[in-house]
Amino acid sequence: MRRLTLFTALGLFLLAAGCNNKTASNSVNTAPFTAALNAYYQSHPSCAFSQPITFPIDAGPDADLDPSEVTQLNALAAAGLVAKKSRQQWSAPQGPTHIRVHETVTDYELTDAGKAAWTANPGGGGNFCYGSPHVTSIDHASAEQGTQRYGVSYYYSTGNLPPWTGNAKVKAAFPNVAADASGQPQAGLATLTQTANGWQASGVQSINSAPMS
Repeated sequence: MRRLTLFTALGLFLLAAGCNNKTASNSVNTAPFTAALNAYYQSHPSCAFSQPITFPIDAGPDADLDPSEVTQLNALAAAGLVAKKSRQQWSAPQGPTHIRVHETVTDYELTDAGKAAWTANPGGGGNFCYGSPHVTSIDHASAEQGTQRYGVSYYYSTGNLPPWTGNAKVKAAFPNVAADASGQPQAGLATLTQTANGWQASGVQSINSAPMS
């Protein structure tokens, strides 16, 4: 069933790319594809959040956080990476009588363990990154007619994960972490292009999580 799901996704991927499905992986030397994907992953590690975030985070009524984001922050707190701190503040004046109420605001800050697990982003903010995937096999490769470009499906694993990725609340709040921590090979799709600097990977996407930039 897992392989069927992968091929279904691959078929849509290759159709969108306009690929020639007659060229299969058993007639192509896929070793350079594996090397290119592993090189890509070295500079694109697996991280908890899909985009960089910034701490401290104010989760008060005006913070505009959705419930899933609060769940993720609470999961990180359960894993010891984030500390929750409550404080009291007066609300902004409400209505024609300008009533103000005393309300509880929750702030989330990095703990020492969180700072140790934190990966700063050059453009600002950062993320909890936990490992670089390693390609274990190329499952299928299909050439785009008239180009030096292939659509590739493959399997990868992410090893040597830090202890916090095994926290049950973290795995429930972050499906991508749960998938990587499962110990099972994960399925991926990518485009491999021959360039002057060798094969380069782009459009890298895990079947189990959102596309990577």
